Parts: sequence; structure tokens; C-alpha cells
Amino acid sequence: MSAPNIRAFICFLSIIVFLLMRHSDGTAPLVPLLGRNFIHEPPGEPRQVAMKRHKSNEGLGFSIRGGSEHGVGIYVSLVEPGSLAEKQGLRIGDQIMKVNDKVFDKVTHAEAVRVLKSSRHLMMTVKDVGQRECVGVLE
Repeated sequence: MSAPNIRAFICFLSIIVFLLMRHSDGTAPLVPLLGRNFIHEPPGEPRQVAMKRHKSNEGLGFSIRGGSEHGVGIYVSLVEPGSLAEKQGLRIGDQIMKVNDKVFDKVTHAEAVRVLKSSRHLMMTVKDVGQRECVGVLE
């Protein structure tokens, strides 16, 4: 597994740990991960991210993890530097709540991929789940 993939995997795991350890009052704990402390901020308000592909086979520049088959939502696990996703403000750790008219709260991973790949125009509602320290985890 390459270093960027390992970083993305560690980031995804830290998001899962955050979600599992979140306090009932909405505050987040200080979570130790690989000998470093990651301070998690409270989840942000939903925001809109619009993306338009020029070609139907053009990638969007991000990867997702999760799905209803795992008992979790759909989360951004990787954003490629310089990609359309990065330029439009998508961030690692964002939870994808809705894409166009499709609500993502109970979709499978495969269904999420299908929806994301099936349209050239995407209007996504995403929510920051409070993950801030993923970049540079292995540095």
C-alpha cells in the first residue's frame, strides 16, 4: 500500500474512532492515534459543494469510504491535490449527506459510487465531522 493510501486509511479510521467516541452532548474527545493527539472540533453545518465534469469519464478527484452495509454514512477518504474536488472545497472527513436529489443517509457504498459517477453535474450537501489533523499523519 502506498503512503498516500496509508494516510487516507488512517484518516478514515480516525474518523470512525471520532464518531464512535463522540459524547452524547455533541462535544468531541481528545483522541490518541499513533502516538499523536488529534483534537476533534464539533461537527460543522452542512454546506453545498458544486462540481461539474467536462467529460463523462473525467474523475472528480476524491474517494469515499463507508456505506449502509458497514453501518455508517458515506465519507470523503481522499482528496487529490489540485483536483476539482479540492478546488471546490471538498475535504477529507466530510460526510456526504446528499447528491443532487439523492439522500445519502442509508446508501450502500456501491450505490453512492453509482450516483457520483452517473452525473456530470453534482450538487452535494456535505458536513464537516470535525476531523482536522489527517494531513501529514505519517510525516
